[in-house]
Amino acid sequence: MRMPHRVLAITAALCAGILSVGAGALPALAQDANVEAQVELQASQTKTAYDFFRAQGSNTAAGILNGTVGPRKMKDGTYLHNYTNLGDADDATSLANMLEALDMLEEMNKVRTQVEHVSELKVTDTAMAYTMLAANWTNDTYENGGGLQHSNPYADPDTMRWGNSRGEVIARGYRDARHVIGGWYWAEKAYATGTSQTDLYGTTYSTTENRQTGHYKIIRDNTYKIAGAAIVSDNNIRAVDFADVNRLLGAGSYTGTVSGEQTYTVAQYRARLQAYIDQIGGIDEPEPEPEPEPAPDTPSGDYKVIVAKKGEVEVRVGKAAPGETLHFSVIPAEGWQFDRMCVDAEGGTPLVIHSGERDEDYWITMPNANVIIQVFCSKIEYEPWMYPSITVEIEGAEGGYMNVPSSAKPDTVVSGSIVTNDGWWLYSATAEAGGRDIVFQMDVDDGGLWKFAMPHEDVTIKLVFLPYPDDEDPDEPDKPDKPVETPKPNFSDVADDAWYAGSVAWAVESGAMGGYTGTNKFGPDDTLTRAQMAQVLWSLEGKPSVTVNAGDLPSDVKTGEWYASSVAWSLETGVFAGYDDGTYGPENALSREQAAVVLWRRSDEPASNQSLSAYRDGDKTSSFAVAAMRWAIEEGVLSGKDQADGSKLLCPQDTCTRAELATMLMRMDNEGKL
Repeated sequence: MRMPHRVLAITAALCAGILSVGAGALPALAQDANVEAQVELQASQTKTAYDFFRAQGSNTAAGILNGTVGPRKMKDGTYLHNYTNLGDADDATSLANMLEALDMLEEMNKVRTQVEHVSELKVTDTAMAYTMLAANWTNDTYENGGGLQHSNPYADPDTMRWGNSRGEVIARGYRDARHVIGGWYWAEKAYATGTSQTDLYGTTYSTTENRQTGHYKIIRDNTYKIAGAAIVSDNNIRAVDFADVNRLLGAGSYTGTVSGEQTYTVAQYRARLQAYIDQIGGIDEPEPEPEPEPAPDTPSGDYKVIVAKKGEVEVRVGKAAPGETLHFSVIPAEGWQFDRMCVDAEGGTPLVIHSGERDEDYWITMPNANVIIQVFCSKIEYEPWMYPSITVEIEGAEGGYMNVPSSAKPDTVVSGSIVTNDGWWLYSATAEAGGRDIVFQMDVDDGGLWKFAMPHEDVTIKLVFLPYPDDEDPDEPDKPDKPVETPKPNFSDVADDAWYAGSVAWAVESGAMGGYTGTNKFGPDDTLTRAQMAQVLWSLEGKPSVTVNAGDLPSDVKTGEWYASSVAWSLETGVFAGYDDGTYGPENALSREQAAVVLWRRSDEPASNQSLSAYRDGDKTSSFAVAAMRWAIEEGVLSGKDQADGSKLLCPQDTCTRAELATMLMRMDNEGKL
């Protein structure tokens, strides 16, 4: 069933210069004038992968699609590229399908990096093109009753599978089709290991759900470095081609590619594709059918009701025999809206849907057949001007204030710091929305920030500040004579007599640093990473609101990481930049001199004539850090490490620990430099 199209709005703002990235030196193509003319005619109607490859200078990949390059001949004598229909919205070569294919590779890389701890798969234009051919062929065999096939159909002399057959194609069949690798990886892993598996989204796979392990073994195989992916929306055909990077880049006689072809991370490839889509003004994206998701058995005579859902929605189905009334309810999750639904008897016969007394209730007359209910829901997309507001009401206004956004997107965590002025203390802090109280409390593990979950309504925060009691004032209200103490961190790895105990307590109380989430550890001796430094800088500013867009982040920073917001803010403000190659290195360690440079720059790079010669290792300071280290010594931010002989060393090249950073920050605060 062909679905109606909807316009995909393109909002990413990307540099035009990224469009100039090519595929390196390419071989001359064996041109066929008639084929080229047909391709150009089709491509002029709807922009496709062919146009994208041509715009990137990837003529080899474009040639694969029109049959002038690469594997062509099938075992049955036909040519593989003949199954590709450029300009068809449900063809694997559509730009909308390419975007969805990258989502699939992204899911696969999550399993490789987070579960198997192997390298993520990279992407090339030729690998993408090969996979599109395989997906289109598989779609054709499926539509014509040929069953589901793997993508190794080529005539043996023309096999272009990088020296072996590693194509993997699947269509439907696995549950939890939202995450295709649920079947390819988790179900097969459960069977291979004999232990039930729970994926990254909470779906559990039993040990009896599959009878093969080939896909699982290939996905976790770290010898495969390159992959392409393709989607055919109409029949949900999904394909992934794996390639050994040595074969792929070795320009073997059967590769159909060239040595040194440009490889990309999934994020980089998505950025190239998105930039091209921006340039052509958007694309028509086919609305996908809801993924089949078997509902609990609902006996209806001898027939069943099968529910397929698109989006987060609950469908409650009653029971009925043929000829009786079957009631069911459609309840979208909070933040989702009901769009439409289709109810058919198995075989495609539409059934009349009646509305019940409530908006969410419906009923049909149960036919003499199984019933398929398809429900389409979409997430409510909030624009910033639609966000519920956050209002702070203060009693004792001169006593303090709160750093918190003026509005926030529902279902997000809102955090902010409450600042108390000298001579005042915080008596109470409450929050409400829609006439009911909401949980509003301080999180010691996250730097002492106050947090709450943003509802779908306006929030009012009420703070009451009181002055310290004045013994000479007889009218002073009967209140405690000192402020309620902020709970002190009780970290299991910070002894009370440790040299850094005071600075760790200061860091937590000030909100500059916190312990590790979900533990009672601070990690004082752990190496300070660049991501942690970005988080500290962001926390010192009260964690201002920042928009996190995948296209704006460095290639090695994912939107779901705990440090994504702080990295986005540091790049946006220029406080802490990334590397020249477009990465950020979030897990890279910071040295003592690098930490000093970051804090020096945050202090507007003040000049200092302080000499480093007082330390016998002062001359080991890198040239870029000399000015910062002079400042750090003059201001007492750094005082050197104690040695056994009673001397001190700067140790500029040593990695900076979390305790050392906490101490540097506390010293800056004591001097009014923070």
